[in-house]
Amino acid sequence: MGNYQISLRILFTALLFFIFSSSSYAQFYTLKKTPLSFPSFDFKFIHAVQDDNMFTSKYTQAVYSGVYDLDFNIPVSKSINLNFVLPVSVFKYTDVDGDTDIGNIGIGIQTKKQISEIRKLNFTLTLFLPTSPTEFATANFSSIFVNYYDIQKYMPNSVGLYFNSENRWDFSDGHILKVDAGTQFLIPTAKNGEMELLLHYGVGGGAAIGDFTALLEFSGIAILTANIDSFSDRLFNTFSFGLNYRGFSVKPGVFYKIYFNEMIPFNSAFGFNIQFDFP
Repeated sequence: MGNYQISLRILFTALLFFIFSSSSYAQFYTLKKTPLSFPSFDFKFIHAVQDDNMFTSKYTQAVYSGVYDLDFNIPVSKSINLNFVLPVSVFKYTDVDGDTDIGNIGIGIQTKKQISEIRKLNFTLTLFLPTSPTEFATANFSSIFVNYYDIQKYMPNSVGLYFNSENRWDFSDGHILKVDAGTQFLIPTAKNGEMELLLHYGVGGGAAIGDFTALLEFSGIAILTANIDSFSDRLFNTFSFGLNYRGFSVKPGVFYKIYFNEMIPFNSAFGFNIQFDFP
């Protein structure tokens, strides 16, 4: 019994040390996570806000409906990290059968380089396996609209090849500037499918406020290969803002997203994220 109590004390002490140890590195909500020099795990949930859309106005959405993202990042050398992404979609409306789907699981590699004291240049290459249901299930279909910036996570019958370049500046006064750009190739696995090429882009800024970081980001994706007459209809842009706590290794945050494309059946979404750092 004595050894058991000692083991519990050691475990409790280790847990407190992990939670209250500091690693004040803020991650953005939509833009690709920055690779760190220590392992990290990020959990994110996005819940679309109902509006007067012809479908969503007829039903009440369950509070747990939305997009769930699990992101694991593990350094394997000074300049290379491995990245694993598990997307899960859960959507339930009143009087409509609920649906839970696993999306396309991502396995990637990230390179990181310190260009100057404040600037980092990082690259990401991720392969998204065709693990999404082969038909358009309700949950993954809804997730495409809620999180179009990461469409490769939810498309059925496709292999996704994701590339991202990141420039990030972390200033000594706590301000942050981040610029992302890259491509997504969607390669069909079904007969008569067509390959799609998309371009994503984004810019984010942040400011330290005590133990918190206020973040703003503009992000978007452009469909380059689809047969769409209007150029504006090819663009799916969002604006997000939120607040993250950065005092401990466990960093909770909340955010709000606004959509700028009429094809998206939601006007906005809110969410929360929890970042776990293991420095």
